[in-house]
Amino acid sequence: MTDALRPVSLPPGQPKPIIHEVSPENLEYPTVSMNGWMTPTSRLFRRNHFAYPTIDAQAWRLTVDGEVAAGRTLRLADLQAMPQTSAWMTLVCSGNKRSLFEPPAEGTPWRSGAAGNAEWGGVLLRDLLRLTGPSPEAVEVLFTGADRGTFKETGEEVHFARSLPLAAALDGGALLALTMNGEPLPPEHGGPCRLVVPRWYGMASVKWLARIGLLSRPFRGPFQTRDYVYLPAPGAYDRETPVTLQKVDSVVTHPAPDRRFKPGRVTLRGVAWGGGSPLAAVEVSLDGGATWAEAELAGPGAPAAWRLWQFVTPSLPPGSHQAMVRATNADGDVQPPAAPWNAKGYGNNAMPRVRFVVALLSSEALLP
Repeated sequence: MTDALRPVSLPPGQPKPIIHEVSPENLEYPTVSMNGWMTPTSRLFRRNHFAYPTIDAQAWRLTVDGEVAAGRTLRLADLQAMPQTSAWMTLVCSGNKRSLFEPPAEGTPWRSGAAGNAEWGGVLLRDLLRLTGPSPEAVEVLFTGADRGTFKETGEEVHFARSLPLAAALDGGALLALTMNGEPLPPEHGGPCRLVVPRWYGMASVKWLARIGLLSRPFRGPFQTRDYVYLPAPGAYDRETPVTLQKVDSVVTHPAPDRRFKPGRVTLRGVAWGGGSPLAAVEVSLDGGATWAEAELAGPGAPAAWRLWQFVTPSLPPGSHQAMVRATNADGDVQPPAAPWNAKGYGNNAMPRVRFVVALLSSEALLP
């Protein structure tokens, strides 16, 4: 990382979380804390539908069954004894930026902090599935977490459970994660074992794994067909589209809105990720989108992880200025000025905008 792209300093002490719900716990951290390549484990957003399950790691077991040649029940030690790998992946809640939709959409009012980048370590899902031998009838892989509770729309008692197409499970680099940022996976982030699926929105990365089942027909559970679907209107389940891959997106981490600067150049910073394919570019406009200039990228080019970006403006005159930011991925997908509205508020990847002020008054508390 070049000196010019080193993260800005955070205020002393731990950034305070933005708490959306206490029980179940749902929180994010201000975007100013998203200023580095790695998201510290303590500052990764937390998204829960139910209360945290209580799991004894020594007694924990993972069952693999269904359309397989040989079902298995594994202990944590069994997974730890298998070949291990690690990968940097950006985890993004599909409801990130939900509060920025107009008109408002239903659901937890996430701002822009329900995203983070971490190094996940563990066993490749495909290695475990090949060990058990999927049958020719298998079409999907169902992942069931230990967390459970009442699904609000139907009143039924369910575990959180999601499925992946078999092809995605075998070929997508998905991990049965046992570690995060080099340490054992903590309970609040799905420990002792969770799924992490690169480039998919976070609902696919099921926490507190208890069972992996191979299915001969598509799964129709409530978190597959009632939640995590794009709806053009409330209740329009006959026109649903499933939420799957992340969309290309970016976040401004500096400056905070309405910050005041001395006349001259202003440095903008942030993070961006490519979603369905690696990030290719980040651009900034200072004239409402009429012209664009490319930002500098930094950080390792891990294909499923975010990158840091920085843009230094030309010398700016006194007054109010607005910067627009857009990211582009390797497939040519570009952030839109506004994301398509949907009733449940998923996939908002609209270009971020930040307004700041260049002022002359020496009495102002100005940043360089």
